[in-house]
Amino acid sequence: SKDKLLFSETGGFVLEVTSENIDAVKNTFLKYGLGVDDIGRTIVQPSLVINDVINLSVRKAKEAWTNGLREKL
Repeated sequence: SKDKLLFSETGGFVLEVTSENIDAVKNTFLKYGLGVDDIGRTIVQPSLVINDVINLSVRKAKEAWTNGLREKL
């Protein structure tokens, strides 16, 4: 499921790979029996967009991370 892919604590890595190299990276992972999931693209806009699951401005994400539950307590 998408929530498990994005938020599970099963371990893994996030890689930023140029479009020219994505096939080589995927093939290398497959060679060693490792799964690869494409979760998005790097964009110029100051937003975190992960496929059709997340679309959040970096400013709002930083604000939430910095303040946490402070406003709710």
